[in-house]
Amino acid sequence: MKNKLFALILTLIVPQTTVQGYSILPDTIDGKKHFVKTTKELTLAPTPAIRAFIIKNASITKNNITLEAYHTFKKPQNIKNPITSSDRLSIINILHSVSSMQGIKYYSQTRKKLRILFTKSYIIHYPSLKQLNDPSIKHLQQVYSFYTLQEDKTFGKVVYQYTIYQIPEFILLKTENVNHIKYFSMPVVDKRKFKFFLFILDKGEDIALYCLYSIDVIGDKALPLQKVRDSLFHRSDAIILWFYNKLYGKL
Repeated sequence: MKNKLFALILTLIVPQTTVQGYSILPDTIDGKKHFVKTTKELTLAPTPAIRAFIIKNASITKNNITLEAYHTFKKPQNIKNPITSSDRLSIINILHSVSSMQGIKYYSQTRKKLRILFTKSYIIHYPSLKQLNDPSIKHLQQVYSFYTLQEDKTFGKVVYQYTIYQIPEFILLKTENVNHIKYFSMPVVDKRKFKFFLFILDKGEDIALYCLYSIDVIGDKALPLQKVRDSLFHRSDAIILWFYNKLYGKL
């Protein structure tokens, strides 16, 4: 018992900023990612405006875990250059297809194998939590907002608010938790303190994806931080691959 407690304490106090491991992403997707501790380390944001948006909307502190990633891949043949309104509508519908995330896989650093990321994933009516079908979006608008329920093996069952911004410079998916996130029944992340941002940009012949996870941990709660870092590192790959496969019509 003492050895386990000592190991947990080491995990919490020893700095860990990189993760080595297997990637599920195909060679057709180029990218890089890293953990950051200060705003000065936000080096992958593709534009000054996006970097400023992240600094304003995601806190980066000593109790915060932040992962940023930047990926590019060739556009599928059905996406025009430059992207058209019809292409944008297709992307908006992909971001609404929450049920298609159920069953997607990520690489488990702990178990050294692929595991299912979301065992449940669907849009809900909030606050009743009634399950809803993925909508079919017919018209472009600047902002969309809805709620989802997603369950995974790291954070359990969580209700998220999804907000999609559709502006000329990019399309942005922002998600944040509505309920507390618990670890062994202990609240470890407050409401709206687990945030994910996915920026989708038109880069000529390519699509660029900039994503960032930001988690504010409550005080010095006994959350196994390295396990969370490992999960986020590979979780981001799973989301990128999900979007890529949806855009290419593979899901």
